[in-house]
Amino acid sequence: MGCQSNEPSEPVVPQVVKVSNDKVTFDDGSELALPAGETVLLAVSHGASDFNTAQPTFNEEGVKQAARLDSLLGAVTFKSILSTTSNLSTETIKELNADKQLPIFTFDSGSVSNMSRFLFELEKGNKFLMVGDPTTLGNVLNQFDSSFEAASINKKNYSGFYIVTGSGLGACKVYPYRY
Repeated sequence: MGCQSNEPSEPVVPQVVKVSNDKVTFDDGSELALPAGETVLLAVSHGASDFNTAQPTFNEEGVKQAARLDSLLGAVTFKSILSTTSNLSTETIKELNADKQLPIFTFDSGSVSNMSRFLFELEKGNKFLMVGDPTTLGNVLNQFDSSFEAASINKKNYSGFYIVTGSGLGACKVYPYRY
């Protein structure tokens, strides 16, 4: 007779396998249409690091993640990139932006209301890429969608891929995935 665990199992989060301008495809074959004419923010965690130095650099997994993002997002037409000031965020988007040459705007969780006005009013209907550490992303995403649990992002989750659609602070929906 075997033992059964009473602990809840971790939910299976679909993995993003392909992104285009109009949809995202997942490893289970399902797709999510990206709404036309609505602002779409693709928010991703920067690549993994061991954080053992004053200026952290990618570990082996972080290098793979940055390459995977470049491959996943290469076909998407972004208006600009929003990035935390972390060198890990900058490194994560380096290859992707080498080809695209997009403007990069830095942010922190205290500048979200200005960012929201920019994304959902001044630049409505465009696609944006946001890159940051898991903690800052969680705080920012929670301000866009108050039902999103910032605490649900593990501080060591460097494979987070979040799709944000909507019309501004408190009027967005955050869809959590992984890459």
